[in-house]
Amino acid sequence: MVELALQIVWIAFCAVVGIQVVYYCAVVVRLFFHKSSELRDIEYPVSVVVAARNEEDNLQKLLPALLEQRGVEFEVIVADDCSLDDTYLVLRDFADKDSRIRYTQIHESANFSGGKKFALTMAIKAARYEHIVCIDADCIPSSKTWLQRMAQELHRRPIVIGYAPLNKTSGLLNKLIRFDVFQIGMQYLGLAKTGIPYMGVGRNMAYRSQIFFDQKGFSSHYDIKSGDDDLLVNAAATSKNTAVVFHPYAFVYSDAKYTWSQWIMQKSRHLTTAPRYRFSHLLTLGILSFSQYAVFGLFVVLLLANMRVQETLILMGFRYVVQQAVQIGNLTKTKELDLIPISLFLEPFYLMFYPALVVRNTIIRTNAWKR
Repeated sequence: MVELALQIVWIAFCAVVGIQVVYYCAVVVRLFFHKSSELRDIEYPVSVVVAARNEEDNLQKLLPALLEQRGVEFEVIVADDCSLDDTYLVLRDFADKDSRIRYTQIHESANFSGGKKFALTMAIKAARYEHIVCIDADCIPSSKTWLQRMAQELHRRPIVIGYAPLNKTSGLLNKLIRFDVFQIGMQYLGLAKTGIPYMGVGRNMAYRSQIFFDQKGFSSHYDIKSGDDDLLVNAAATSKNTAVVFHPYAFVYSDAKYTWSQWIMQKSRHLTTAPRYRFSHLLTLGILSFSQYAVFGLFVVLLLANMRVQETLILMGFRYVVQQAVQIGNLTKTKELDLIPISLFLEPFYLMFYPALVVRNTIIRTNAWKR
């Protein structure tokens, strides 16, 4: 009976190793071989939309970077979301100097605080052009052709998702956060290229306004703070209407969180959107996540049971080599070479971090309900 159980464990181990190898070799590796479209001038104008709350310092960096974009006619619409600083004065000064800058002010009342989704809705409704490109106020495009590269894909497909890495600073936490963003990016971009687009990030994505209005904006998930990006894409994207932009000159950079508490709060907020994904996407992501945990659990069981130790080590080593080869290739393409050493041993950390985060969120929700 024990022998039969161990044989089942061995078969299951082989299966989850197979799932992991296929994931890296058939999904993630696509980004390494991704070929960008030949750059050309854009014949149609686009609207860049930004939601800004207390962003006077960041806007003084972002707006000049946007005004330097070339190869496409555009406007920039900033929704001033109830700012308490001098965001309005910064916007007014830029708008006075350049007609491409437009803004709308949102005033918070005693009974209403719309948040980022409301601000984005106001900006999109104010847009003159059908083609909408999204960026956050605390971001900076990696080149003067970022907007051109995003816009030209909108001519081909109505939804475009890009990559948004984080700025490099000193310290272990910065590397942990940047590598986490890298892994998430490789997953959603790789799956999109495989024909399963399930999310995008609002720091670097684009869509035609009709997509937004067909989904009735953010109405289906207006009750949660997050989701202005991934839930919109999850609801509207298909294998035929979604394009991927993955070029170093089309990246958008922003700062990582500086403290553990800030990062944990950010990750906790992001976890609230996942249950709203389509069932098929939840199933796909669930299988990938389960295989990642199962491969380590079954590996330990087989070693402790002294069951096919040599074959087990060979299979696990093969999976590790494939994983690292693909990750290092993509880290090279994203010019994040400093993350290569840490990528070699970070997987166990994330396997513990995410369950702890889920437990934390569950405890917080339970205590809130009791109160």
